[in-house]
Amino acid sequence: MADDSHDERLEPGRSPGDPLGPDEYRIGAVARLTGISTDTIRAWERRYNLISPTRTDSGLRVYSLDDIERLLLVKKLKDRGESVGDVARLPLEDLERRLDRAAVVLFIEPGLSR
Repeated sequence: MADDSHDERLEPGRSPGDPLGPDEYRIGAVARLTGISTDTIRAWERRYNLISPTRTDSGLRVYSLDDIERLLLVKKLKDRGESVGDVARLPLEDLERRLDRAAVVLFIEPGLSR
């Protein structure tokens, strides 16, 4: 497996030296933006089909803003105790609803103990 830690977000036919597009991200940038390691991003792709980045002709991963949003939502749910496997295939809207519901429960629970 090639190391694509220096992936560029490229359309097929573009070479790695070409400039990035406005919504194109290397895996290292995605890791910095999400706080998820490059190894974990790749593992979630492989194990759970969480995201499906496009690839260049040479096989480099190309991440979109939707990919980044999905990774962030799943990370937040995981941080609140959800299993990645349980939420990985949910549509974005369901991930957002689940996160909103988790926030409400966290807000209400302290009041219930009074």
